[in-house]
Amino acid sequence: MEPLTLILSGQKSANPRSARVPPASISESGQDAHAPVKDVSVPPAWIGKRARCPRSRQEAFSLVEILVVIAIMAVLVGLAMVPIRSVTNSYQLADYGQRLASLIEQARMHATTTQRVTLLRFISEPAGEDGAVQVTSVGLYEIVPSRTDPTAQPSTNPIARVLRLQEPVFISQEKSSAVHNSGMVSSGGADWPKEFYIYPDGSSSLAGESPNPHFTLLMRRDEDKLNNPVVVSLDPLTTRVTLFRK
Repeated sequence: MEPLTLILSGQKSANPRSARVPPASISESGQDAHAPVKDVSVPPAWIGKRARCPRSRQEAFSLVEILVVIAIMAVLVGLAMVPIRSVTNSYQLADYGQRLASLIEQARMHATTTQRVTLLRFISEPAGEDGAVQVTSVGLYEIVPSRTDPTAQPSTNPIARVLRLQEPVFISQEKSSAVHNSGMVSSGGADWPKEFYIYPDGSSSLAGESPNPHFTLLMRRDEDKLNNPVVVSLDPLTTRVTLFRK
């Protein structure tokens, strides 16, 4: 039995098979599965070209605004420098106080170990207009008697490097009772430098003159108001050192 053919416009198709409609040619959505697909490819002229977007206008800062920001930053930096400088000065003051205490302790240890007298020499800078004397250097020496002539003047040999107090730290003569102590003798017949001795038994020449000899370290700007000084106190009988802040 021949298959049924479709007749269009009253004419028989030249190819009977071309008029057959395959059962699967109609998709489930009702569209022809063999229908031509629309070309959605990008034209060759567009390839490699970027989409151009309109640039947004960027507003710049004015000179007045920049100067205002700089002024505010300068004020903030200036306010921050005050506590930083205060902390730095406080650390520097404590460091020199610790170094002076260590130097005195080294003198005591050297005297008791070698059984030789040691001395600490305090050197001042020239007095200012108000006549105040400020100690800026401390040296540690040992006294070596002459081996050939016992009556000869003994010599002094340095034991450690001279402790030099850098600005603005100094040892106040007025606030240091050990400097006013009569046990602190002058060297070379002049008022300065002054020195005191530590003997082989650990005692010092400050014994019997003051119950609590001490040295006060200050910052130069705090000389009048005595603001938070470092005090190096020593026992004149044993030359034991105590360091504290007022």
